[in-house]
Parts: sequence; C-alpha cells; structure tokens
Amino acid sequence: MNRCTPLTLSLCLGDYPSQFQRSHSSSTFRKSHHFDVFNKVPMLAEGNKRSLSGKLMHPSKSEESLFPRSQHGLVPAWIVFEKQVLRFFGYFKETVPEHRIPYQIRKVKISYFLDDDTIQITELKSESSSQCIVSRQRIRKGHSLHSDVNVSLLDMNVDKTITLLDRVYHITECDTFTRNFLNRLGICVPPAVEIPKDPVTEIRKAEKASMAAKHATSKDFRFAKFLQNDRKVLRFSAYWNDNDDVRNLEVLFHLSDDTFEIKEKLQPNSGRHSNGMFLKRAKLPRSACTIKPVGEENFVVLNVLGKNMIKGRFLKDRREVSFGDSSQYYNETDLQIGKSINVYGRYVVLTDCDGKTREYYQKKYGIEEFFPISTPSSYKPCEPIAREFKYPPYNGWGSFEDSEGNCTGIEPKMPKVNFRKFLEYDKLVIRFGAKMISPIKENNDRLFIISYYLSEDTIAVYELSCRNLGFRGGEFFGKSKFYWPGQDKYTSERPVAYKSQDFYLGAVVNLRNFIFKIVSADLFALKFMEDNKEVYPMSHPHLIIVKIRERLRPIYKDFIACYMTKVKVHKDGEFTQEFIDYEDFKIMLRELLQDEITEQEIVTLCRHFAIQTKKTPLEFREMVRSIVQGEIWRELWSDVDRLKEFIYHLSPNNTEYLNEKDLLKVIRGCRVPLDKAIVQQLFAVLNKNGNNEFEVKDFLHFIDLKSYKATPVPPINPKKNQFHFEIDEGSYIDWHKFIRALDFEDELQTCGD
Repeated sequence: MNRCTPLTLSLCLGDYPSQFQRSHSSSTFRKSHHFDVFNKVPMLAEGNKRSLSGKLMHPSKSEESLFPRSQHGLVPAWIVFEKQVLRFFGYFKETVPEHRIPYQIRKVKISYFLDDDTIQITELKSESSSQCIVSRQRIRKGHSLHSDVNVSLLDMNVDKTITLLDRVYHITECDTFTRNFLNRLGICVPPAVEIPKDPVTEIRKAEKASMAAKHATSKDFRFAKFLQNDRKVLRFSAYWNDNDDVRNLEVLFHLSDDTFEIKEKLQPNSGRHSNGMFLKRAKLPRSACTIKPVGEENFVVLNVLGKNMIKGRFLKDRREVSFGDSSQYYNETDLQIGKSINVYGRYVVLTDCDGKTREYYQKKYGIEEFFPISTPSSYKPCEPIAREFKYPPYNGWGSFEDSEGNCTGIEPKMPKVNFRKFLEYDKLVIRFGAKMISPIKENNDRLFIISYYLSEDTIAVYELSCRNLGFRGGEFFGKSKFYWPGQDKYTSERPVAYKSQDFYLGAVVNLRNFIFKIVSADLFALKFMEDNKEVYPMSHPHLIIVKIRERLRPIYKDFIACYMTKVKVHKDGEFTQEFIDYEDFKIMLRELLQDEITEQEIVTLCRHFAIQTKKTPLEFREMVRSIVQGEIWRELWSDVDRLKEFIYHLSPNNTEYLNEKDLLKVIRGCRVPLDKAIVQQLFAVLNKNGNNEFEVKDFLHFIDLKSYKATPVPPINPKKNQFHFEIDEGSYIDWHKFIRALDFEDELQTCGD
C-alpha cells in the first residue's frame, strides 16, 4: 500500500479553501479563547480572534456597508434585524434532457435574513406548499470557492440576474416590506417583471384539454343534487287555523332531497304538551291520501329475483330511484308567502321567510319583493303569574347568604361571589385608627385599628398594645361582616351591613355592642376616598365648598375680616404667597359650621388646599450623599484606588466623564455595596455634561469617605423604605386658593358696581 506524501495529499484534496490551510511562515500558534484576565478580573476578550496559524478566524466582510456607523458604539445585527427577512420572487431555467422541450421554468422564493446575511431558496410548487432547494447559509460570490466575499443585499434587486451556487436566478418581484426597506436605504426598486410561460406547463394544459369530452351530456343524478344542496334549508314561518285555534308553525324545506319538516312553536305556559314536531321529515304529497287497508299499499320494487315471487327477493324503492313522477309532491316552486300547502288535510299558510331563503329565491328565480303577512290571533296567550318569593326567617345557622342559597333549590349551593368586584378591589384595604367609648374609664384609652376589606365588604379589628394599660394587644374581632345594631336578625329580610361609606374621621360605629370612634386614617384610605369622591361624598372638596358658601354668603365680609389677622404672607422675590396655619383653619371651619361639618371633611379641605413643601436640590443632593456613604461605611468597603484604576482602564482617553452604562459597570465590577434604588437616586443628582455623561470627579465625591465625608444619617433598608425620597406635604393652607374657590370676590364686585 502506497503512503501519501504531503505533496500527493495536497493533490488528492485539491485546492481547498485557504482558511483551512496553515501558513508555513507563521511563528505564532496561539489557541483561540473567549476570556482574558485584566488586573485579576476575568473579562470577555475583545477584538478579532485568531486561529492557530495567526490569521483572523472571522475575516471582515466587504468594505461596502449600507448602514452608517453609530455614535455610541456598534449594535450587533442579530439584535437590530432580529426576525426580519427580505423576500424576493423569481425563477430559473432548468434543462430537460431527452425531451422535446429544451428547458422548463421553475419558480422560486429567495429569502434574505438580515440578522446574519444568510440566504434560503425554496421552490414554489403551489400556493400552499413549497420545497427547499438551498438551505439557509451564506453563499460565496461568483463561481470561485476561494472568494472571501459573500453575496450581500447590494447584489439582489428586482429585474436582476444573480448566480448562486452555479445556478442563474432572475428576480422578478419582491414583497412590500422588502420594497419599502430598500427604498429607505436609497436603493431604487424597479417594478415587477412578468415571469415567462413554462413550456412544460403549456403542453400539459393542452394535453388535458384534448382529453375532455367534446359533447358532454348532462344527467340528473340524485346524488349530485345531494352533494350540491346538502345542509341547505329554506325556512318559512306559517300557521294552521284549527277551528279558530291558531297554531304557530315553522316549515323547513330541505333542498338536498325535497323533503319537508314542520315544527310547532309553543307559547310559554300554553298548556299544550308536545315535543314540538308537527311533521317528521318526509316528502309532502300535494293531495291528501286516504289510509289504505293493510296489504293494499302500492309501491315500486327493485332487484326482483325468483319466479312468480315464490321464494323470491325484492328491494323496496324508498328513494324513488326509478325516477317516478315527482309532480305529485310539493317542491320549492310551490312555496310562496301568502299561499297555503296541504299537509295531509291541514292547510298551512306561509307568512314569512328568513334572509337566506330570500337570497336563494332572488338569485335563482329573480324574485325581489317579499311582503310578510300577519298571523291572526284566536286566543290570548296565558301570561305567567308573578309570584313573590319570600324567604323563611333566618334561624341563626351560618351566614345570611348561605341560608338564602339553601332555600332556592333542593341541592345546596355556595353563595355567589361578585367576581368583578373581587378583581377590581382585590387586596385593597382601608385602615382607620379608633378609640373605644365605654362607661369604664380604663377602656377609653385603648387604641384599635379597624381594617375594611373592599373586595368582600368585611371588617377586622386589631387592638394595639399600650404599656401600663393592662390589656394585651392582638386580634379583637376576626374578619367577618358586621351589621347595624337594633335590627331583628331572625326575619326573612337580610339585615343592613356596614359599608365603606360608614367609616370616616369622626364617625362612631357600633360593632357587636362595642362602640368605637374613628380618630385617624392611613394615607392610602384618604387618597382612595378622594380618588373615588363620587362614592364618598365627605371626601368631595367641591361639595364641601358648596356647603361653606351657603353658610358664608350673608356674613362673608365680617368673617374674612375676623380671620385676616391670622393670615401669614411669605415673599420670595416677586412671588407672594398667603397661607394660614392648619389649626387656625380648623377652628375657623368649626366656628362657621359647628356640628354640620365632620372631621373627614376638614381633613379633605386641608389636603386639597395644602401647600407642598419641597426640599431644595442642594438639600436633596446632600441627603443622597449621606445615604450612599452610610451604606458604604456599613458594608466596610474601602477599595477606592481599585475603582479609580478600573475607571482608567475602562476609558483611558476620557477619564473625566462616563456614560450611565460604563458607570454602572464600574459600580458592579468593583462591588460597591449600593442597592438598585440608591444607585438610581445617585444617578439623578450627579453632575452631567451636554452628552448626558456623568462627571467622574463628582462621582468620587460621593464614594470617597476619607476625602469627602458627609453628614451621617440613620441606615435605611431600600427594599422596605420605598418612599424614602418622596416629598412630604406641609402643614399650611393656601389662603388665596381657598378664597378663590369660594368665588365671592367677583360677586361682591358686581354688587358694588
């Protein structure tokens, strides 16, 4: 056996692509890798990777580019053009050996995938099926396998010929997305080109036409009629007058076999017992036939076997295969509105038809006008007697809803839940602080939290523990429904339960003979009632202002003059603001309306006309700096030098400014112990340049505890203190806004004029 020398081996393999050949002049044989280590930190290797021969593993593509270079770095094409495909339609000519036709036309669809510049070619066999000719891959340009340039989008356009894998394709058309995409790139797309006729297809059409019968005779087959009109039904409304007793009917005519089916429409509570079938499906004779004696029935037989019917066999012609006379049965031409048909001695009058029936007669017989007739009424239908259902008295077992469900049917069912209300108010709870009112002195100091669950209209009461009071805190009332006091439970009517509108500041509620006065509410409860002010009128500022205006109208001037001394003025440059203290505003409303205004309405007005006190940007910036340094000091992080070196390696040319992405990479790479919420607030207060990049010096001013120490603050938990950076409301009332809402100034000026 002969051994192959390197020279003979290269001749056997031929001139294979140069990317698989090893250069003899190369002196570096490094193995390709994906990760490098910089400053003891493993990172993804950047730049082009090289093979064992020292050449680039992924040679650069053609210098031609359709897209401009981005200012903020390159974005991979598989991200920008993900799932975007350009579709071209064309054909190629294929020679037909040993045939009288030189070639045949084969239609193809060329798909160009933008994310990786691959091409797939499928042949269009029909509109619903296709066959893949070339699988998805990159295709070299031209005929040489040594070419490093692949076929790109610039090589493909309508009315253009392209060679792919030694086969010449002519592109004739593209879809709308491809045309718009190329036009946006500045490439002019010619109009679609007609595909030439395929000689093989034309010959097959001619052969098929020559095989058709020249003198075809039409035959009336019953099976063909069934296939053509299967499930097609003509529907008519009709009535039958049975000795002044009118029966409403529905006549159905089946076009597949010319059979009738008549159903009776029974009125509710009519007293008739019927299954609704007036006539079973069958052919309807024109004349009523008499009932013949047994044994005298005439019928047609088929396939008679035997002599003189002795020991013979026959088949009864039930489907009238013998083509008997069909004129003795009703058909579709006999059905017209206003005419009657004889249904075995009962004359049924047709009164109307449905829309499909009208379309059928318009299309086949050209009838355009249809005039329905009225049905005579012979008797007044029995109206159902409305009986008021009365529940039995409640016996004390279970809930009221459960007891009512057991009275409506034999089988007990669970009470139905208002699912829409459950989805809208699920997990929404409004909480109020309350004190107990009791003749026992010690109970008056007890504090409670009343929780109202909006999705179920249930209430839970929780007692707060107070030192040296003698009562243990915990659950006072479990989650359940509470009813108004003074109602008789053991009646048929369901008692009235407490609603969410019954709970407001200053309200007194009686929960199972324990009296509570509501003295406070959480912010969510106040905001929820103000957002739904149509449901909660005591949280509607406009209704409260109307009440104040009616009481204040006759004494407006004296009342305002009395309280103008308590109004304070604050000037900030040209801006002047008038405000009044919360306690003075509350006393003013109490003196004006006395017992006609509740604590809830006073709080609603104070919140509506409150002055928002905001922290200055400088104070907010110092607060964020204190929080950042507090977190760093708590985690004992002090690797500032490594952070500076990391910034230098990340951007050696520009160490003064970093964008948000690189700065976040610095924080995560150097393991700075800052939560995501604190990092977001840090980015919000850092100094930026015109390109929206952060100043590195200002960032070090926040991080470096030794050089720039901030005022210490108590530590926070960012996951629990979600509203730590929100703005609080002040305790002053905007006097000018309140006077303008009363709208008395314009009225007084009009009266003075």
